[in-house]
Amino acid sequence: MALGKNQLFDFILTLGDQHAFTQEKLFALTGIPLTKSPKDTNSPFSVYHSPENCEAYHPCITQIELRSPVEKGSTGGLIIIDLHNIPDITGKDVIARFGEVSDLIVPYPEQPQDDPVSFTYKFDWGELRFGIARDNTDSLLEVVLDAYKSSYFKSYKEKR
Repeated sequence: MALGKNQLFDFILTLGDQHAFTQEKLFALTGIPLTKSPKDTNSPFSVYHSPENCEAYHPCITQIELRSPVEKGSTGGLIIIDLHNIPDITGKDVIARFGEVSDLIVPYPEQPQDDPVSFTYKFDWGELRFGIARDNTDSLLEVVLDAYKSSYFKSYKEKR
């Protein structure tokens, strides 16, 4: 079962709008089980991974990684979604849906050829980054929802 581009974009926006930056909330919205990785004592995050292939849970997702802040009372986090190579959703589709890019991140020449170009969009909850293939397919490869450094979560934390 394949999703249309608008359905996928709506799903991604829901994750940000619903602040799905905890294991429980992300599972509730996706149905994808997450397993906590062994703690790296130097990391400010708890890291959770989905099963290797999530297609049984979601038709477009290969894998999800969630990074939640360890510090007690911290909110926000980072969700990294690896997508199946979806040639029918391109960088042009992202721009058509979300408008002009707030920030464009182009990999350095010494980075691997398969590292995507990232289109960044800013929201109240944080940043949404779309990883687009650098080859002529222009395919959407990954999505990152980053609410770790957003002003929304900084002000939320300060109010607590």
